[in-house]
Amino acid sequence: MRLRSTWMMMPLMLMSGACIGVNEDDQPALDPAIETKSAGQALMSSLDRRRIPIRAIAQADSDCDTRPAPLCGTTCSGHNGELNDTRLQQGIAIANEIYAAAGVEFYLRSFTRVEAPALWCAETSAQTWADVKSTIMAAFPEVPANAWPDTTVKGTQPAGASFKNDWWHATAATYAPDDEIVVVINGRHPSNLNAADFPHVGRIALMLPWSLDDASLAHELGHYVGLAHVFQAANGQDPDTGLTWKKADRYDLMFRSTTSGPVFFGSKAAATPFESSLALISPSCTYEDTTVCDVSCTLAGDTFVPGDPEIDGVARLYPDGVVGLNVMDYQSVNVCSRRHISDSQAHMIWSFLNREPPITTQFIERVGTLPTGYTKPLITARPRLGLVRGTWSTARNFCRAADEHLYSGDFNGDGRMDLLCNQDDGDMFVDLANTNGEFWTSDWSLSARNFCRAADEHLYVGDFNGDGRDDLLCNQDDGDMFVDLANTSGEFWTSDWSLSARNFCRAADEHLYVGDFNGDGRDDLLCNQDDGDMFVDLANTSGEFLGSDWSLSGRNFCNGTGKKLYVGDFNGDGRDDALCNQTSGAMAVDLANTSGQFWSSDWSLATRNFCTGSNATLHVGDFNDDGRSDLMCRDGVSGKTEIDLSDAIGQFLTAEWRGDLDGWCTGATIKDVHVGNADGQFGSDIVCNETNGTLNVAKVRME
Repeated sequence: MRLRSTWMMMPLMLMSGACIGVNEDDQPALDPAIETKSAGQALMSSLDRRRIPIRAIAQADSDCDTRPAPLCGTTCSGHNGELNDTRLQQGIAIANEIYAAAGVEFYLRSFTRVEAPALWCAETSAQTWADVKSTIMAAFPEVPANAWPDTTVKGTQPAGASFKNDWWHATAATYAPDDEIVVVINGRHPSNLNAADFPHVGRIALMLPWSLDDASLAHELGHYVGLAHVFQAANGQDPDTGLTWKKADRYDLMFRSTTSGPVFFGSKAAATPFESSLALISPSCTYEDTTVCDVSCTLAGDTFVPGDPEIDGVARLYPDGVVGLNVMDYQSVNVCSRRHISDSQAHMIWSFLNREPPITTQFIERVGTLPTGYTKPLITARPRLGLVRGTWSTARNFCRAADEHLYSGDFNGDGRMDLLCNQDDGDMFVDLANTNGEFWTSDWSLSARNFCRAADEHLYVGDFNGDGRDDLLCNQDDGDMFVDLANTSGEFWTSDWSLSARNFCRAADEHLYVGDFNGDGRDDLLCNQDDGDMFVDLANTSGEFLGSDWSLSGRNFCNGTGKKLYVGDFNGDGRDDALCNQTSGAMAVDLANTSGQFWSSDWSLATRNFCTGSNATLHVGDFNDDGRSDLMCRDGVSGKTEIDLSDAIGQFLTAEWRGDLDGWCTGATIKDVHVGNADGQFGSDIVCNETNGTLNVAKVRME
């Protein structure tokens, strides 16, 4: 069964960041580790990667020079805006070189140039939704014209905020996809600064046009992935927020211990016992020449210069002799242009991305008046960036018992994955996904449907008649076969076809798989036998299976111990293929030919070693919505997740994303995990059903 889804240089001193504290007391502590001079930036394991998309909005004022009184009531202070994304792409490239140490990559999802003179104003208290909505909607097409009443005025920023742009904040926080950063390229108003939010305060980074192609963007993106300034004054006040920090609150910063060299910690709990002996390194450093990057740091009477491991996290000497500073410092990019992050910051970023700090009251204050009809909860955890756009869960109590069996498919043909529960007592239920990819209640049920409910009856899902709706097939150990075609509402009232003694793939050593192997839009049946023989029965136009259309004796594909076969369209040619994954680490793909036949492997790799662990389960789905089936491996105990996107010829050479989904869908209560496009957007999502009654959906977006 296949679901069809369809840097002008400027000083970094201009930077500011709304930096709100991160509370992660419950994170497992790591042993203190020495900061080392890792100029190669290969600090994080390749097992942790995150791609984070950027939506860029460039504000322009094409009529500025001829407008004597712009909407904000000041003299003309605008410009014609960024004409294209060239400089922004340069800044993103610089950021990616720096954040490779944390396994993080940024990419430009969209670039929109909008006429926005009103939104350059230093004070926005007079701007109504009627004044700004055409501009906002040009940058956010998903925002409806009636999002706010026309008379709505955004209030003042909360305490500690160092910049304005109220309307951009509110719109980004409530309407932008949960996985992306919104970068607003400001006009030239004197009060505008480079600045960025922590995600639990807001959703945007603000950039001056002339700061796009240097490390300024990398600095602001650092705030968004959880980094504070390296000169943060422990037991003092943050220069932007006025909030007081204790040293252990910022355990990601570079400390020098009186009993050891530079150290970092994996959690607040780990740092707290050492708090009295910790001294921040960066505030001890001086920059003695404003024309060259001349740095020295005095620690306990000893002076260190770049090249000394003691200060490597702050000031680094690269192999080519260039001195670089930490990206979260403020020193001018003119004289210290090369930037890096430290080991501790790399670990902090990954912790921050995975731990999901809670949204704070400052976030709600900044958003202010919510849009009309807005239902998204704000007092929750922030979204995970780069992979999961958001999660949904409810105490659904759907198909959670041992005698209830969960299946998934697009039963009503709307392009979204639905859920079907078939019970041993004969009752059947269907819950159709809503437009948000959520499952709140059953849309159809039939008591005593009595279809394929016995232990010797085996149910399969596929679109057998090619009408765009997934159907049900029951194959019985006694040889009988039945097909119940879904009606237009995704209901299953009675069998539409049956054949007594079909005797296809019914024995314990015969294994049945469903897929559209010849690409005619109808799902077919493949039988792979332990003795090595393989058979394909192609569905006819009515969704019936009358006899095998191809067979090969001794095919011997994926038929031994420690081998498991999976079906998917791995090369995107419209025909479903066969993939064999082995516990030995080997992987092989046999691409179906135009007739839906499998003669020999088209690709194999003896040492792929993907999803071979004892707690690992492999799932097939199109996660980047490119028409090719991909592989997802999940460890049901740790939550570790890997996604390997198929290449253009159906091969799987390396995982594009690996990470820990925070224990989501892990542990003994997990009953079912299904993959499919629940909301009809962006590709496959993950549905997790638990025996405690909780039903979860993780909405995935990979590009």
